[in-house]
Amino acid sequence: MRGGKILTEIEISDSSSRIKAVFYNQPFLKNVFKKGEFFSFSGKIVQKKGYFYLQHPVFEKIPKIPHFNLLHTGKIIPIYPETKGITTKWIREKISLVLKNEIWRAREFLPEKILKKLNLVPLKEAILKIHFPETKEDIKISRFRFAFEELFLLEIEVLREKLKVKKKRAYPLKIQVEAIKEFIKSLPFELTESQKKETWRMLKEMEKSVPMNRLLQGDVGSGKTLVATILALNCAKNNYQSAMIAPTEILAAQHYRKIFRMLEPFEKRIGILTKGYSEFAGKKLKKEEMIKKIKEGGVKILIGTHSLF
Repeated sequence: MRGGKILTEIEISDSSSRIKAVFYNQPFLKNVFKKGEFFSFSGKIVQKKGYFYLQHPVFEKIPKIPHFNLLHTGKIIPIYPETKGITTKWIREKISLVLKNEIWRAREFLPEKILKKLNLVPLKEAILKIHFPETKEDIKISRFRFAFEELFLLEIEVLREKLKVKKKRAYPLKIQVEAIKEFIKSLPFELTESQKKETWRMLKEMEKSVPMNRLLQGDVGSGKTLVATILALNCAKNNYQSAMIAPTEILAAQHYRKIFRMLEPFEKRIGILTKGYSEFAGKKLKKEEMIKKIKEGGVKILIGTHSLF
């Protein structure tokens, strides 16, 4: 015992040299290692007081059978996330067993054309190489295969959703050119070319009889809310309702005050509805009154949080 720790030392030798291995707080190992038996060790070599030794190495017994493959040592080994009572070594053993008996069940789903074009390894080979690679190149090509696979499946799902949207119907909204021009003129700044381009593109898409499904991306302060405000104004002038959803009540309140102030000369039928607050056209309302006004179509532009749903 040293420093409160139980040390177990064993001497390892082969045909060329010998070295000691040190284990901490594992006294049961004295019953594991038997003189004359063969083991494979892997670990950090430490030098202390002029001596070299293996510090708490990973080991596995080499049975006296032909063609035995090492699982935990002597090659690149996977390290898995651990939890209490379940070690990487245990997980590695179970995965090895599963792959040995069940890998045949893996069915390739990527088209052969894509596999050849991108030089992707087949599914079974990728699974084996990611868990038990023989070289660093095996890790690289299998990770690439799974990264592509993840993006490929995501893109397929996106395309499926687009097809679903195209099958739905929407109310075509005529572009209220004059109302929009007047609103833009009232702004204390001029729209950027990008804002003009994307606003017009979305207005044209809202003229169609299928729902618009778009993501407007931009930095903070780039004018995304302004573009949404123009679209909401166009919707209101067509006598339809629109809703803007903010992630928090504070942000919803900020949007409401800003949008109401900008649109007041052109459209006053604007309201906010959150879990704790409701207001319409600058006047506070009870939540029940607000909901009734929304259902009757009196609120044309509604701002709120996820609680709207």
